[in-house]
Amino acid sequence: MLKQTSILCLITLVLSLFSCSTEEENIHPIVGKWQLQEFELIQETELIFDDRVTKEDPRRVEYQNINITYDFRNDKTLQVSGTADLVSYDENGEVDYTVTNQATLTDYTWEIEGDNLILQTEVNGTIASGSIKIITMSDNEIIAQSIINREFDWSTNKQVDVITSNYKFIR
Repeated sequence: MLKQTSILCLITLVLSLFSCSTEEENIHPIVGKWQLQEFELIQETELIFDDRVTKEDPRRVEYQNINITYDFRNDKTLQVSGTADLVSYDENGEVDYTVTNQATLTDYTWEIEGDNLILQTEVNGTIASGSIKIITMSDNEIIAQSIINREFDWSTNKQVDVITSNYKFIR
């Protein structure tokens, strides 16, 4: 009986050592490797000259032959690496130019605020940050979009750009 009690105590001790760990970290579902499957950027521009507004035809850029990985790590770092062909279209939808095998290797920090993915990196000593809205997210697909509004003032003239980027990631 004493032997059985000792074995039971030993088993209880071993189980308590391994089962009494601290709370498990809350791992966000975005953590892991995602492949960029689709990327499209549309730039809409308004030119304002002497109070006359002129809208330019939208410009579109997309990636083709995409082999870019987004590696979201649990320590809130992100490494983006790979290659893609960048194709730019003119206002008529015809190919304007192509940059083949464009390489990317960038390190970011990331965080999620609501449905926004906040990215931050350092470029030549300056911190750059941006926000990408997560439209939908499942275990193996993310649809996201970012919108950037830019204004350039030149005395009485102004240029206003709205740049919309659409992303699709898969695991």
